[in-house]
Amino acid sequence: INGNPNNELIQSISKYNKNILITKPIVKYVRRIYASNEIKLTDLEMARNLILEYDNINLFTAIGNPQKFFDTVLTFLSLQPDNKKIKYHSFCDHYNFIGSDFTDLKKTSAYVMTSKDAVKFNSLKLEGEISCFIIEIDVPLSMDFIINRVADNINSHDR
Repeated sequence: INGNPNNELIQSISKYNKNILITKPIVKYVRRIYASNEIKLTDLEMARNLILEYDNINLFTAIGNPQKFFDTVLTFLSLQPDNKKIKYHSFCDHYNFIGSDFTDLKKTSAYVMTSKDAVKFNSLKLEGEISCFIIEIDVPLSMDFIINRVADNINSHDR
């Protein structure tokens, strides 16, 4: 279960399988693309501060559950959903961006997106120099879960 655990869902799944892992996405690192330059920012505090320097922060995505991405970024930036700096841009899953989707080309604006979306972004030839931040997400697995899964598999093969 990715995100906040839902007791009803957990009880329902537990009837069929006790191996439930509850995960919470975390920001692993941030890549910044500006003009033709790309840098990897592993200092998350510095990455957060760089993004927050912009007057307008465009959260931009074409994934199946955009709200989960928006929530992760807002948590990372320590911003409330109604913050005036934030603009939400959500496209259908697997949408191929076109240049006109990027309407906010001011130097005081930045785009924040997933690595999946950045692949499509990189193929565009946009006028101007857009600041783009790619949020690299990780969903860490607990060692207890991994050990229990391995032990369960070993035990099931012994039968």
